[in-house]
Amino acid sequence: MIKFRFFFFLFFSFTFLLSCARLIEDDFPAFDNTIVINNILVEGEAISLNLSKTASVSAKSVQFVENATISLAIDGVYQGDLNYNELGNYYSAVEAEGGKKYDFTVQLPTGKTFTVEQELPIKKQFISLKHIEQAHVNEEGVVEPSILMQISNDFPANNYFQVLIWLKTFEGMVNAELLNTDDIILLNEGTPLAVFSNQLAASDTLALRLNYTTNSTSRFNDGPVQARLYPMVIELRTCNKAYYEFVKQNYFYELSRYPDITGGNQAAISNYANIFGEGITGIAAGYSSIVSDTIFPSNYSNGNK
Repeated sequence: MIKFRFFFFLFFSFTFLLSCARLIEDDFPAFDNTIVINNILVEGEAISLNLSKTASVSAKSVQFVENATISLAIDGVYQGDLNYNELGNYYSAVEAEGGKKYDFTVQLPTGKTFTVEQELPIKKQFISLKHIEQAHVNEEGVVEPSILMQISNDFPANNYFQVLIWLKTFEGMVNAELLNTDDIILLNEGTPLAVFSNQLAASDTLALRLNYTTNSTSRFNDGPVQARLYPMVIELRTCNKAYYEFVKQNYFYELSRYPDITGGNQAAISNYANIFGEGITGIAAGYSSIVSDTIFPSNYSNGNK
């Protein structure tokens, strides 16, 4: 009797599970072709704007807008129409310059017209820059380096920044990963990136400490295991607010695309956009930057190669 009940339970469970199964089709419904604007301005680089359309996840390729007319005005002065290249890219021979306002009037092949506006900030400067080769110890006992810097700040106006540490490795230029961030300005931002505002600054100088790792180690004689150091340059980007918000939001967007399944369900996060209208969306953002002289670690020429 017990065996009969057991097999009956298995049969019932198996039948129930089969009854819950259904086919998931990959023929997704039609998707509205919203116009997507990508307008990232970088001081010293040619001005450009990209136009494409949203599509279903089942679409085999991106659809670009090829026959638009885009006129450019800088500080209210007409500069001419942008030239079309390929893959939805429209460009001008004029280079972006900090401290100026840019207006793009876009006329689509359908006749619809809209305007994209943004202002590029004037780049701030390094006041001081110091590399500390043995600054902190990571969880594995490896001695890691830090960068101490002071940068100019227009207190009490709102300023936004991004700092990148570019290592000159044998494989090429690599962006160093921040490690064990203990700087109060970075901790206030809530990401492991050196993207920050001057919200906590109370003077015309903003001080920052960046602990970083090269993800490579070395050891000299009987000394401690320490990070393998490389020549580097420090890039300071002075961003407009849109670029600052885009970089932060993009970090969380990428995390949601590839979630850690061991940590539970992770809801999808949309990426940043600051252009909204009927049938259009996108981003208009930019930055101005300076790059430091090359910093050579003291032991680089003594075998740390």
